Amino acid sequence: MLRAGRPLTDQAPLIQLAAIAADLGDDALAEEVRALTERLGEGRFHVACVGQFKRGKSTLVNALVGRPIVPTGIVPVTAVPTVIRHGEQLAARVRRAADGWTPIDPGAVVEFVSEDRNPRNIRKVEIVEIFIPSDLLRDGLCLVDTPGLGSVFEWNATATRAFVPNIDAAVLVVGADPPVTRDELDLAADVARHTRELIVILNKSDRFTDAERAEAIGFTERVLTERLGVAVQPVLAVSALRALTAGYHDGAWTALVERLHRLTATAGALLARTRHRGTDRLAAACLGGIAEAREALCRPVEESERHLDALQRTIGDVALHSRQLGHLLAAEREQLERILTTEREGFLRRAFPDAERALDVLLAGDRASWGPRLRRNAMDHAAAVARQHVVPWLAQQQEEAEKQYREIGNRFVTLANGYLNRTVTSGIPGLDRLPPMLDPERAFRARSEFRFTEILDLAHQPSAWRWLLDVLRPGIAQHRAVRRAALAYLHRLFDTNSTRVMSDLRERVFESQRSLQSEVGRHLQMLYHSADRALARARELHAQGAEAVAARLHHLDALRHSIEALRSASMSSDTAVPG
Repeated sequence: MLRAGRPLTDQAPLIQLAAIAADLGDDALAEEVRALTERLGEGRFHVACVGQFKRGKSTLVNALVGRPIVPTGIVPVTAVPTVIRHGEQLAARVRRAADGWTPIDPGAVVEFVSEDRNPRNIRKVEIVEIFIPSDLLRDGLCLVDTPGLGSVFEWNATATRAFVPNIDAAVLVVGADPPVTRDELDLAADVARHTRELIVILNKSDRFTDAERAEAIGFTERVLTERLGVAVQPVLAVSALRALTAGYHDGAWTALVERLHRLTATAGALLARTRHRGTDRLAAACLGGIAEAREALCRPVEESERHLDALQRTIGDVALHSRQLGHLLAAEREQLERILTTEREGFLRRAFPDAERALDVLLAGDRASWGPRLRRNAMDHAAAVARQHVVPWLAQQQEEAEKQYREIGNRFVTLANGYLNRTVTSGIPGLDRLPPMLDPERAFRARSEFRFTEILDLAHQPSAWRWLLDVLRPGIAQHRAVRRAALAYLHRLFDTNSTRVMSDLRERVFESQRSLQSEVGRHLQMLYHSADRALARARELHAQGAEAVAARLHHLDALRHSIEALRSASMSSDTAVPG
């Protein structure tokens, strides 16, 4: 038996919208409205954990409910949103597009939500729900574990952004290394358009010194305030892993739990805002379906079929144009990589002799060491020398790579906007509802995976055989062997780190391009399916005669007037909802 929170009783507008969506034949939209109606009727509100890939969102959710209920891992794990809600006993269910809700074993959740077991969401999972006895969740609070932004899997970030309208409150999980990213700032702004409740967590805080932690908190609060235009609540620095595995609950952790309890206490106002916001968003979707249905009825069936064919060709043209833009981008990348490769080779020729001499000086000062300790010291010296020489060059290359990234992005977006403009003005009905022109600052913005403030240290733990040789070799031979190993390690550090700028830039261009193509393609596919449904219904009505067509048009007009009245009433009542 599930415990309910404080339900909202006035669900008539949403019930009416669900009926209209079903009338239009849009089963997916009808199901979305019904799900929102059910959630509000039971007093359940969603608090979503959002943020960049590998911030520890799943671990945070597990720590809040006191047990490892959602999977975690060292690779991208969460592939679809997972809702954790109260239940008298542990249970789980999954909703797929084809067959609705299906009960599953809670131990099998990983099969549906992990990227490893459900790659690219091939199982077509829309959402997973886990029921668990938890005092925190007892009065309607539901935690949502979302896929991370900026992982190598673009469809994961898409799933998170698609879930944003269903968020009632959010916990933004950030880190200090790297600090809050542009993608996270954009996500915070997107969330802020849907909810006023945002809790910011600096996770994994036990990995940093007090000074580093304070600096990260100050930076995060400052950039979020600048991005959102309002002051954010103080950032809480916690370690979700320590809270989960060791039960370590410090002041910041206690403050986090208290904030969540305060959300529960004000859930009535929170859910009222959700109802108004959801009513407006879903009403707009219904109005779009009505417009498509009217167009299909008012046009001759043959013209509607040509319209559908034209849409299908446009979808193909967009795919072709995306590939053409991809070829142009590939040429841009190759040219830039040639430039960066030449610069890298020049840097290695200039810097490595100086680095080798600096390493020899440090090794000469360590003549008293021997055996494994001598090797460890030598490798540490090599890493220190590499940092001294490579880090300044990497910072310089970062600046140049960022400049080139922006220039490539501007050229790509200019070309894409030209094509979108030609598509929208082609005369095909409905294309005026395509996304607006792309903004280079917003559209071409994949985050950097490269930590320019640090150099990548490669593993240099000696094998058992190497350890034995270091013990048995005489002093001079031992020092020579260690010097050779340290120089080889220095070479590896220089080589690996000096190639990272190019790899980072290449991945950012790919990710941004993929995101843009996905956005436009998804919108066109939705438009096509809407037109297809409208055409099928129009064929049936035209076959029944002019009276049937006229009656349907009259019915659609009545539906439109009903929706407009609902939206107007929703906007009026929204002003009465407390902030």
